[in-house]
Amino acid sequence: HSLSAEVEASLAEARSIADWIGRFTVTWLEHEGADHVRAESMVVVRIEHLRRSLTSRRQDGTVHPRLYEDEVRRFHAAMQHAFVRAVRGSSTTVDSSTETDVLHTARGLLLDEVLLPYDRLLGQDKRDETTREFARRARSIFRRWLSTASGLTPGASDDVLAVFTALLDMVEANRATIRAACHNARMVWLPLQYALLPEEHDTQAELDALVERAVGERFVEGNFVSYVINEQFQHQLSRTILAAKNYHVLWIHDVRGVDAHGDPDEMSFRQVTRSYLSALTAAVRAYDRTGSIPTYIILIDEWFYRVNKSHIWMNLLEDPLRHRTKLPGRHAAWEDSLAAAQAELRKAVADSRLLQVQRSAYGDDWLRSVVKVQVNITHAADPTFWSRHVIDGLAVSDNVYRDHRKLVLYDVTEADPYSGEAIYTGAGVGEHYSSLSWEDRALLVSGPVTLQLKTAARELLLGQGVVPSQIPWPLQPRERAADYDERVSRAIAESGKHALRALGVHNAVGFGDKNVNVTKAVLYTMMPPGSVIKIPDSIWNAQFWGSALIGAALRGVRVLVIAPSLANAPARAFGSMQMSYELLWNLAAVSYRLAPELAERGGLLKVGIYASTLRVTNISGKITAVQRAFERHEWLRKLFAFPPSVFEGLEEIRQTYKDPATSKPDSTEFEFDATPKLHLKSNLFASREAWQFFARPEWVDMTHEFVLQRLAQVQNRDSTLNLEIRPSLLTVGDGYVQRWLDELSSADRERVVFYAVMGSQNQNARSMVMDGEDALVISAWPSVIPYIDLISLIGQSEWLDNPADLQKHLPPQSALRTRMSHWLRYFF
Repeated sequence: HSLSAEVEASLAEARSIADWIGRFTVTWLEHEGADHVRAESMVVVRIEHLRRSLTSRRQDGTVHPRLYEDEVRRFHAAMQHAFVRAVRGSSTTVDSSTETDVLHTARGLLLDEVLLPYDRLLGQDKRDETTREFARRARSIFRRWLSTASGLTPGASDDVLAVFTALLDMVEANRATIRAACHNARMVWLPLQYALLPEEHDTQAELDALVERAVGERFVEGNFVSYVINEQFQHQLSRTILAAKNYHVLWIHDVRGVDAHGDPDEMSFRQVTRSYLSALTAAVRAYDRTGSIPTYIILIDEWFYRVNKSHIWMNLLEDPLRHRTKLPGRHAAWEDSLAAAQAELRKAVADSRLLQVQRSAYGDDWLRSVVKVQVNITHAADPTFWSRHVIDGLAVSDNVYRDHRKLVLYDVTEADPYSGEAIYTGAGVGEHYSSLSWEDRALLVSGPVTLQLKTAARELLLGQGVVPSQIPWPLQPRERAADYDERVSRAIAESGKHALRALGVHNAVGFGDKNVNVTKAVLYTMMPPGSVIKIPDSIWNAQFWGSALIGAALRGVRVLVIAPSLANAPARAFGSMQMSYELLWNLAAVSYRLAPELAERGGLLKVGIYASTLRVTNISGKITAVQRAFERHEWLRKLFAFPPSVFEGLEEIRQTYKDPATSKPDSTEFEFDATPKLHLKSNLFASREAWQFFARPEWVDMTHEFVLQRLAQVQNRDSTLNLEIRPSLLTVGDGYVQRWLDELSSADRERVVFYAVMGSQNQNARSMVMDGEDALVISAWPSVIPYIDLISLIGQSEWLDNPADLQKHLPPQSALRTRMSHWLRYFF
């Protein structure tokens, strides 16, 4: 269909700008080849090409910076002009509202029918990589709308449809360009800016709605979230097992059968005896009164189950009335303790009149099916399923796909979402996760968002071949109670705490949906200029995340990346380390070489290497590290913009708690390696307006409260690990936040955007492509404690001024290992 020269000129301009937007939304940089010097030289060449692309020469010969938001507006202006000219044709009597309807409908269809459906596949293998099927559907819907609802003449409708078709062709052409740059269809992300103007994704409500549309799930109100640090996860797990009245689900990747020395794992032993067997015994003793025994469910991936010898404990939990655990001779006392706990359980069964009556009626098999833990080994390897879509040129078994999720859920129901709780965590069960060297966090959650976990657990069982009628009764789907909304409102009113908006998202194992990927990609690519993104993570090797953050920094976002040194890394496979080296080198090189361009746009890109020698319980040492970091780095002082009173207050806190004895527990139990390991996985986001909260002088008072509460936890650490004393939870900052928000105008408050994303996913390719992962997304309310916590990580990190500085923290691998790392990138 031929179009006027004026329309064609507008489309040509739009094509040029669309290509630029596509390349600068996720600014792809990747090492190629095993020769480090040559690969890094090629990256430098690409960075210099980026520099040239960041400027434009005008007709008068002057050179000006190309700013991302300006280019997006130019793109939309060009497309608007093309649509308007097509609508008008030779007529000058078309109502302006018709033009607006055409633009709104075209952009809406592009977003909902093409961009979002394609981007939902981020991390998934695509047999048909094109957008053409999505485009064909969008074009069909648009054509129907033009003919039935637009009010346009047939000739104008044909012209408008031709412009829309050209827009769809632009998107497909840019998909091909992006695909060529990243060499893998899994990593292609189409800019949502093709359909959205900057002012359409710069508020909390707009970004929340965009995330919801992208993942097909809703944020829900009325949730209460507490921050759980390090060793407290073990106690919280035990507490939830003992508290369960209806059901308990432990969805975990790792219950250690043996510790780092090959001996039976003591923390797992404690959880078995003091949590599961104690809970079963208590439930049986109460059975004559209650008539019910909670359903205890464990979901554990087969690969981790076998590698870490979880069967030592799982076999016992599956059959606690009969199984006898055999342990090495030096652990005879543990064996006796297990036998004694089982004897108590058997006695409770024998003493229960109701159980004995039912045993007579239903038999011993029925009894053993009730008094047990339902252990489900998921994603069992099947040698009949092989794929060539993981490693180029090599078929691999489905055993390479694993479920890495770490979740706890108990007693939550559709009748009362506050009847139980959930835990989102990055830790497993074992001494390994409880040592003085383990830096990790979890979220303890109550409220409606936890129902999403109940659905996810049911879907996992269905996906493993469990038929609907065999789904455990507590996990069966039910209608919400008639007074569900009233219960939520009442719980919020009675709590005296601020309730949070939250969303739970998952990456399915293997080729399933990857909604954690999609959520993070939306936020990385759509947060407005001036925002701050801070991401500490234990494994950084997915070039997509690095490239998306480069694009964010070039759009004026301030980005802090924190990754562990080799000594501080919890996983040190050569492939992980090499791919991490390459990604971090790229980020540091962009920061170093494009510093003027970043500054010109208000952006920042800093790489911090967590190279700490401080025990995770050394609170005073961490305060000192923070002081030194702010003294050393001007950019940190500018970023946080603390008034002098904050630094004075930090010094006062340091002086008050400088005695090392106040920061050390009594024992060094479970300490295999004194070097701290960064295992934290979090993404924290704040818009420019939101970031102002973190420059307030009240941060001294909040930090002081945090230090006092954390010291109390540290001093009770041994009791916590012995599962004896319920540890206090950290509660800091809600009052300060509310007072600050109340001071803002309604316009400023609208642009205050906060997100915290925490869960199991690492920033690596494996987590993007292969493994099951989870995350809780908290919206609209600053998670004060994670931000304070992250400041301590900032202080313990070495911030790279030059990419060459990376080698002393994370040396590159040999050429052979580098070549293997590239070939097997999705395994690390």
